Amino acid sequence: MSPHDPADPRSKQPVPPQRATPQASIVAGIVAGVIAIVAIFLSIIALKKSGSSSGQHSAVKRELAAQRGTQVQLAKTQAAILKQLAALREASTQQTAVLSRAVGNIIPVQMPAKFNQRLAQLEQSVAKQSRGQATPSEARAARQAFEKLARQLPPWAQQDYLARINPLRWSIISLCLLHPRASAQRIPSTSQARYMRAQLLSAPSGTPGGIRQSVVDRLCSQLTAKAKRLDQLARASRHKAALSNAKNAIENGKSIRLASAAMDGLTPWANSKSAQALTRKLAVIIWKQQAIRQCKALQRQLHRIDATKNTRLEQSGASLVYQSAMTQELLLVGHGTNSNKVKSLLASVRKKIVAIEATQAAAANAAHRRYQAWALAQILQFKKAYNHASNGGWSNARYKAVMHGMINDLLPISVNDLDPAVAQEYNREFEKGWTKLKGREDQTYVAKQTKWVHQRFPQDFIK
Repeated sequence: MSPHDPADPRSKQPVPPQRATPQASIVAGIVAGVIAIVAIFLSIIALKKSGSSSGQHSAVKRELAAQRGTQVQLAKTQAAILKQLAALREASTQQTAVLSRAVGNIIPVQMPAKFNQRLAQLEQSVAKQSRGQATPSEARAARQAFEKLARQLPPWAQQDYLARINPLRWSIISLCLLHPRASAQRIPSTSQARYMRAQLLSAPSGTPGGIRQSVVDRLCSQLTAKAKRLDQLARASRHKAALSNAKNAIENGKSIRLASAAMDGLTPWANSKSAQALTRKLAVIIWKQQAIRQCKALQRQLHRIDATKNTRLEQSGASLVYQSAMTQELLLVGHGTNSNKVKSLLASVRKKIVAIEATQAAAANAAHRRYQAWALAQILQFKKAYNHASNGGWSNARYKAVMHGMINDLLPISVNDLDPAVAQEYNREFEKGWTKLKGREDQTYVAKQTKWVHQRFPQDFIK
């Protein structure tokens, strides 16, 4: 029930006195001006009737001219006042609608008729452009007109115009995407398809009171077709760039980073014969450069081992480096290529191993000779002790001397490492002492000591 309804009890309450509004003051001023003009005209007519002199007649003419100027100025003032009255009336209407909404009464906000007229013209223009083939200049003009019109819409009136503004905004943005030169923001060509898909997802579902849904459908169809073309162009561009990067990496031939990036770029076209051929060449470059890097690392390790001056470490290190280098050589052969760096490392390590083996063989031979001399000295020492014990009669002490001589002089010798001549001498002296102790506990004691006596071997004599 409206407060102005006669049936409403609130309408019977006394109405408080109202203050004079600016509109009333302006109207009063206009009325006073009109009355003054009428009075002037009446005075002029009275003067003419009285038949005044020529001087008075001239004064009347001047006064009439002044009055005509005043009339023109009053007409201009009246037009300005009427314009201000219209603006005040529109602002008052909008404020009344906003205040009414604040207290719960829904009153539509009315924009000026000129605004509604321009909005309707822009909607018709965009609809016409959407149905046909709009030019970039037309799309740009529509965008600029919409921006100018949107700035005139106050915040409190936006809700009532959303049903028309949103479809119109979406359509103009779509036209600008169809004609990138008309857009206020430059969109990279590689991103246009993505922008168009996002625009499609944001298409308004309905356009009540605004652009017809058929226009939206038409623009959606155009955006979809152009996005598809852009995707095809972008894919072709990426394919061309991937092939170019692969050829550059192959031409470089030494960069693992470039070759790996080029292989990744060729992945979407893995079924293409040209891409497969380039991928194989890139794989060869990667394997080859990795083998070269590995060889450099192995060389550094070998130099550090050589610096220790330890023959055993040098031999073990050289063997490990040789095995690793051989593994790299096999991998390269498996990919149908080779590397001079790997071959050079294998040759140098093989040469080093041969040299180390020769050195070790010479050291082992010298140690063997020293071992034979030591063993022969041990045998002669036992022989001397046995001869000394055999001079005179055999007593218990002399048997003990033979027993200790066998344990201390003969048992530490490894018979298997003796040269034939030294072994013959050893066997003869051992047999002689063993036979002498036959039947005694001393012989059994010698046999038991073979378990505990520390034997010496040729490698113990390597310097």
